[in-house]
Amino acid sequence: LRWMGLTESALADVVSHPSTSTFLSRIAALYPEYHVRTMPADALEPDGVAGASPGSSGRRIATAVANAAVYGDDFKWHLDADPAALPPSSPFAERYGTYVNRSVGRPLFVSALVYLNPAGWTADMNAETLVLDPGTGTGVFVRPAPGRVLLMDQDALHRVSTPSPSAGVPRYSLVLKLCFYPKDPEARPRLSRPEWGRPVNFGTARGLSSPFANDGESRA
Repeated sequence: LRWMGLTESALADVVSHPSTSTFLSRIAALYPEYHVRTMPADALEPDGVAGASPGSSGRRIATAVANAAVYGDDFKWHLDADPAALPPSSPFAERYGTYVNRSVGRPLFVSALVYLNPAGWTADMNAETLVLDPGTGTGVFVRPAPGRVLLMDQDALHRVSTPSPSAGVPRYSLVLKLCFYPKDPEARPRLSRPEWGRPVNFGTARGLSSPFANDGESRA
């Protein structure tokens, strides 16, 4: 993914910009049961040392990522973060432990993906965000749309689909990595809201298993 030419310091400016504060205040108003904060990136690193995470090549964990996807890019399935995989010596893990995201009383790791292209991004231009349930090989996709925001658990396996050749322009997006700190230590964290109606579960969350789980033959 391209970073739209933004340097690390420029991304830091995005995080500290008043418009980002306004955006976060709107998220906080939507989730009054949480303290909504940007992810404490350096506190997730071993001993709190920026860029010390294994395999990071000295690059610090990012709180914001700016993407400009174009036709021909190669997109990999990935997680944004997983509190169960944090280095035990990280300040965050020393305070909260390592745990499965959505655990009761623990901070919820959330990615807020903001689609930045103006009106006119049609379905044939592709570049959807794909979310995969590895247990069943099924998933969902979200199409880019002006002003659309996708709130997603950071440990959800996902990737971008490449824009189509006819798109002609990059698909721009900004990802803000957040932590939702529950005000009630007995509450189970969740992103769904009662006013949105009953959540639609898919894959293993719906109690399904792989269609090939009981099939001894491999299939292409």
